[in-house]
Amino acid sequence: MAPPQAGYTLLSVDDNSFNLFSLQALLEQLPQCRVINASSGQEALEILGREPVDLILLDIQMPVMNGFELAQHIKVLPQAMDVPIIFLTAFYKSEEFVRQGFDVGAVDYLTKPLDNQQLLNKVRMYLRLIEKERQLRQANTRLRRELEFNRQLMETIPLPLFLKDADGCYLEVNPAFEELVGRTMPELLGKTCREVIAAKWCKTCEDHDQRLLAGKDQTLSCEMQIQRGDGSWADVVFTKSRIEVHEDDFTGIVGVLTDVTERNRAQQEITTQKALLESLLDSIPDIIFIKDGDGSYLGCNRAFEQLVGAKRAEVVGKTDYDLFEQELAAEFHRQDRVMLEHGQARRHDDWVTYPDGRRAMMDTLKTPYCDEHGQMIGLIGVARDITEREQLRQQLEQLSFTLDNSVEAVLIHSIEGEFVYANRAASELYGYTVEELRRDVRLWHVDRQFNPENTRKRLLAVRNKGYFTQEVENCTRDGVVFPGEVRVQNMQYGDQELFLVFVRDLTQEKFARQRRRELLAKKTILENMNDAIFIHDVNGQILEVNENMLRMYGVSAEEALSFDIARDYSAPDNDFTLLPTMWQQVVQGEVRRFEWHARRPHDGSSFYVDVILRKISLDERDVILASVRDITEQKQLRDNTLASLKEKEMLLKEIHHRVKNNMQIVSSLLNLQSLHSSDDARVVEVLEECQSRIRSMALIHEKLYQSDTLARIDFAGYVRTLCQNLFRTYKANAQAISLEVDVADVTFSINTAIPLGLILNELISNALKHAFADREKGVLFIRLQPQSGGRYLLEVQDDGVGFPAGFLLQGQGSLGMELIHTLSEQLSGSVRLGNTHDSGGYVVVEFEEA
Repeated sequence: MAPPQAGYTLLSVDDNSFNLFSLQALLEQLPQCRVINASSGQEALEILGREPVDLILLDIQMPVMNGFELAQHIKVLPQAMDVPIIFLTAFYKSEEFVRQGFDVGAVDYLTKPLDNQQLLNKVRMYLRLIEKERQLRQANTRLRRELEFNRQLMETIPLPLFLKDADGCYLEVNPAFEELVGRTMPELLGKTCREVIAAKWCKTCEDHDQRLLAGKDQTLSCEMQIQRGDGSWADVVFTKSRIEVHEDDFTGIVGVLTDVTERNRAQQEITTQKALLESLLDSIPDIIFIKDGDGSYLGCNRAFEQLVGAKRAEVVGKTDYDLFEQELAAEFHRQDRVMLEHGQARRHDDWVTYPDGRRAMMDTLKTPYCDEHGQMIGLIGVARDITEREQLRQQLEQLSFTLDNSVEAVLIHSIEGEFVYANRAASELYGYTVEELRRDVRLWHVDRQFNPENTRKRLLAVRNKGYFTQEVENCTRDGVVFPGEVRVQNMQYGDQELFLVFVRDLTQEKFARQRRRELLAKKTILENMNDAIFIHDVNGQILEVNENMLRMYGVSAEEALSFDIARDYSAPDNDFTLLPTMWQQVVQGEVRRFEWHARRPHDGSSFYVDVILRKISLDERDVILASVRDITEQKQLRDNTLASLKEKEMLLKEIHHRVKNNMQIVSSLLNLQSLHSSDDARVVEVLEECQSRIRSMALIHEKLYQSDTLARIDFAGYVRTLCQNLFRTYKANAQAISLEVDVADVTFSINTAIPLGLILNELISNALKHAFADREKGVLFIRLQPQSGGRYLLEVQDDGVGFPAGFLLQGQGSLGMELIHTLSEQLSGSVRLGNTHDSGGYVVVEFEEA
């Protein structure tokens, strides 16, 4: 047998490491084998819990948990209960122990000393068995998948399916078959077709089965009747084929049923509907016919039969040349070609002759005839005898000359809404030609209160009025709706009832009325506005002003229009160079607002105004509307307020300047004191620290009175200046100690800047004093960045000696450290410190603005 092709994992369990090593070296001679060692039962269980194992070689004599106990534990693990176990022992050799080994689940029991070749052969044998088991599991998995696929396929196919053996007995059916016949699979098992189909079809069904089984046909189909579960009968088409399975020596019949009951019923309904449709068409007095794309007739109604003197069966397949005179047939053929080429319905009027010699004028509408896919395959024609209407039209033409020269639109229409007359004015009003109005247009096309369904009913309702006038919405050919006044006169002409209509377009009249109302409304608005109003043309000429303007500038209405804006209405101190550019911007559609020093022309008195310029449309042209509001009092109040604020700002700056100078004096006094105390180094150090703290606060006040705003301080500039001062104070060598500053562009109020400056002063001072002792070079890093939630992070770090072991912020007896802690609490902050991994120390203060 060929060696295993897949990899295997072997678990060796022994408390003796030498045995484990020897056994691993021996087993790894086998190809595709990986050996895992476990020195105790507990370790073996842990390995089995995290990865799969194919074979276990288990020593019996082990402390804590012997091999028998371990085997019992293994056999209750779901993931390992089926793994083969081979016991290996040098002590437990009696039959009693062998039986115990097999009782706890071992597949083999070997005693030491081991025969290496025997052990290898044993392991190879079990690995082959494992490989066979794997292959069997894979084959079972594939088989289950195939069976599940076939089952789901049978269940999901909506058509009824069945499988029969060579004796014609049902072996398998799907749910659709069960639903159709109203029986379950167990009920049909072993039954024949005589149980489900009508008796008259049984012999045919059995003959077909025999022909298929004999190999005379591959597939056979026929329509039969099958009994449903509710007792009713369904028309179905049986399609059957022969099936062979050579491995099982099986031959049978597989078949599918197609329920055609509804199809047959639909066909019967179609036949009935066709007969009904033919009867309906024959009852219509209009002539109806159908042609294919080549001009051959496909059908017609009885009215058409009467026209050509032939029956429907004689007409079908004929062309116009077979049924009409050659000249008329050629005209019909030309009309057909034009309609088919354009794919649009067309209407024609033609004189035709009946078999009895009677002449008639036919109004024929030909429309495309399409198949179920929308493809045009012919045409449908409907023709109506309009001889009487044509004769009436000819009589009315005698009156047309007078009516054609009328300036008003004149139309005459029937009670069905068909126009029999229209003059040129009506043609111009509605946008149709006179011929189109008479032939194609109906009343509802031009008068929106009518439609094909209500025309006759509405006209019957108004005819008793005799003569009446009303305003209605009319519609042109292009869809433009306009108001019109119509005067309608009901009249009788022969045996036909007609309506004479005069139409007058009210568009211009209504527009004029609307314009008058709009102008009156605009005038009222202008007069009631509180502001002075100027209306200019786009060139700057004053066109109109309101009463408020006359009162504000002290001029009359005549003077207001004659004066010039720059010369007469403006004080000389204005910047007139801005006006041309601003005016062009307003002409282009922008809205501009500005303050202006205005002047009254008569007394020369001046005042300040707020001006808004915007372009508007007035009387169908663009004009510039200027709204002017007197703001003299507001401007005076604003100027006074600004002056007061400026004065307060100067006072605040002076205060900060004096505070800074006073702190400088205090710092100088401390410096003098330190000179007189030079023999006490500790006192000098304390005085220098105090000087440094005072200078850090003085620097805050200096930055405040030097800044544009007295409310906030640019802290990035403050940090750099503070560092320069401290470097000078502690005589730090800028070449030896490198300063790196990463401070965001932030500003703080004085309530935050002073405590934060003191904290930074203490941290930098401590670093310069202690971090670089006995060192020639060093780096001091300062970082201040905003964080989320309105908080900030200050970090001071060096690469010096770092903090001593166990150093804490508090309890050191240091005023500087106590200040850092106290000031951080004022800023709702926290402080943490420590040493970096390489060298040096760091202090991080996280705070929020006070």
